[in-house]
Formats: sequence, C-alpha cells, structure tokens
Amino acid sequence: MTKRAGLIDRHRSLIGKFLFEIVIIFIGVTAAFALEAARQERADTTYRNGMIAALIPTFNDFEQHSRLFEQETGSKIAAFDAALARGEQPKLPIYREPGGERPPSRAWDGIVATGVSKALPPE
Repeated sequence: MTKRAGLIDRHRSLIGKFLFEIVIIFIGVTAAFALEAARQERADTTYRNGMIAALIPTFNDFEQHSRLFEQETGSKIAAFDAALARGEQPKLPIYREPGGERPPSRAWDGIVATGVSKALPPE
C-alpha cells in the first residue's frame, strides 16, 4: 500500500503543478488581452481627437458659408415676398453656388470616406 500511496501523492502533486501552470497561463493571456484592449482604446482616442482637431477648420468654413448662404437667400426671399405683397408675379428666387452646379459636398464626402463620421458623437 505504501508504494501505491506514494504514487497517488506524486500524481496529485503533478496534477496540482499542472493546474497551477494552467491558471498562471490563463492569467497571463487574460492580462495580455486587457493590456492590448487598453492600448487600442488609447490609440482610438488619440485618432478621434486628432480627427476632431483636423475637422474644426472645415466646420468653421461650413459655418461661414452657411452665414453667407443665409444672407443671400434671405434677401432673395424677402424681395420675392415683397413683390408678391405688391401683387406682382416675380420669378422664383434661385440660389446658385458660385463655381458649382450643386452645394459643395467634398468635405463631407471625405469625412464619410475616412470613417470619421462613425468616430464622432452625434451631438
């Protein structure tokens, strides 16, 4: 019996060491995944902040263009309404984008193509 008891103790010792090794490997792999996720999150945050900083001038241009658009169309609509009030039949006011057949969309197309629009919160 002593030989068998010694063999069982040795197997238990080996199984215990094996389980300890498995637990250590599991902890190491889990820690590596957590560190990689944190690194990726930092990289994504840096990218998002860089994209937002790069877009600020574009949004400022949109804001300035919108003000000019509002001024021009506002005066045309006011003149149209005044002519209607006088009983005239004026031509419909038309806005033409200088140098283009349609409003500019190149900046927005670039924002969508690069995926930045998905990285920005809606507000």
